Amino acid sequence: EAINRAYYGDRADESSSEGDHGTLLALIADRLLTSIAPQERAWHITSSDQLGRSLVAATDLAAGTAVFREQPLAVGDAAAFSERALSGDMASLAVQLLRLPAGRSLDAARLLQVPANLPARSAKQLQMWALSFQMALQARKLTRPDGVPDVDADRVTALWALGVCSANGHNAKDPERAVVGVLASLMEHSCEPSCEFAVADMAQGNALTLCTARDVRAGEALSISYLHEESMPVAARLSQLA
Repeated sequence: EAINRAYYGDRADESSSEGDHGTLLALIADRLLTSIAPQERAWHITSSDQLGRSLVAATDLAAGTAVFREQPLAVGDAAAFSERALSGDMASLAVQLLRLPAGRSLDAARLLQVPANLPARSAKQLQMWALSFQMALQARKLTRPDGVPDVDADRVTALWALGVCSANGHNAKDPERAVVGVLASLMEHSCEPSCEFAVADMAQGNALTLCTARDVRAGEALSISYLHEESMPVAARLSQLA
């Protein structure tokens, strides 16, 4: 709640309140998807206290249907920083998310969901990571070309950035990087997913595309696998997802 409050301010309750769900949908549709008419969308957004916001099929979709294609909000290069706390694709992605300019892009980033109900161990690890991440940012003193400080995150902001990137970021290879997009952050996990997710190469702007992996019925969740090895034992999958 504190993380949401830091970024949503007086609208913090909109991240979970059913009454304000329409406001969030309007932000997503009007600010990010103005070129797609509602009747042409293959998806719509649902909200629940347990899962937060998620995508479901708006109509019956045949296997191989392109559900959406969006440009990422941010892209993090795994090799961008040498500092341990900033190294890796997700930490680099968090830095780039914090570097978004004020206005439309940052407003869109605030729609990304913060992970909720983390196990105590995971929550503690995230808090420790945020502290070292914040200290590393302060030591590096990133600036824009005009010399203006670029990233000056406080503890809550660092925790928010790492949390949303860890929960919503997608990995890509050659080169190793992580990307995050608003629609791409709304897919549920399934060990038998209804869709497949792809990240285009850098020359294509790292576009994020979701396609159906099988026939999907209207109202069915548009799900992907969060795991790289779908063949791993159930116990191992549960451990990685915890």
